[in-house]
Amino acid sequence: MLVLLSALMGAAIAGAVAVALPSTYESEAVLLWRPDAGLGAVGVQSQSSSGDLNRELNTQTEVVQGDAVVAAAARTTSVDATALRRAIDVATESDANLLSLRVSGPSAEAARDRVIAVTNAYVEHQRDRGRQNLSAQADALVASIEALNQQLAALEGADNVTESRRAALLSQLAPLALQEEQLRAAAAAYAGPVEVLSEASLPTDASGIGVPVGLSLGAILGLALGSLLAMLKDGWTAVRQRPEAPAMSQPHKASSSSASNTAPGR
Repeated sequence: MLVLLSALMGAAIAGAVAVALPSTYESEAVLLWRPDAGLGAVGVQSQSSSGDLNRELNTQTEVVQGDAVVAAAARTTSVDATALRRAIDVATESDANLLSLRVSGPSAEAARDRVIAVTNAYVEHQRDRGRQNLSAQADALVASIEALNQQLAALEGADNVTESRRAALLSQLAPLALQEEQLRAAAAAYAGPVEVLSEASLPTDASGIGVPVGLSLGAILGLALGSLLAMLKDGWTAVRQRPEAPAMSQPHKASSSSASNTAPGR
């Protein structure tokens, strides 16, 4: 009887806990990391590429959970940035250049919307960084191009200007101007190093043990506890019902005073 009561109590408590706990849903998006995507045509290597893919993916995990991405995603979901950061989980697969982005939420819609917000913020952040990098490289060429143009302008009014000198300056100017133009065009068209392979979907089931599993686990734990209590009870009962050993009789102590000796007759 004790075992059955313990099982029922365990199931009831576990079920109540499962019902009381808030439901949590989790949605996922799968992203492909391509650090050099769209840069080969202009002969530029991404500054994010180190050659160590595991290290790059770990860095990208930090970027996803970093202040810039989380703050941007929090603004679009009206969620506190700290709470949103705790809800984000990123898993990497270095052999496939993949980032699995999972975000939890109190409802299926909230989880999906949060994944979409974080994904968009991350993709845009990395795209903007790449565009800034390309634009900075183009800007670095401007000083050299202007210096060559000034030298060509100075030749116009100088005497004894040889065509070879002009040709030499033009031969330096042409590739620089072409490279600047290519960098500007690449920056405008750059889509970023992140490609969304699988967009966030609406989760159908809440994560966690759930009520049925909670009831089962509670019943199992209750049975185990009831069995233990029953064993302890039986053992205690057996000890109490064990007959007591008879008390050992104590031998009478001899009288300390011996019988009076009869005085010898006179």
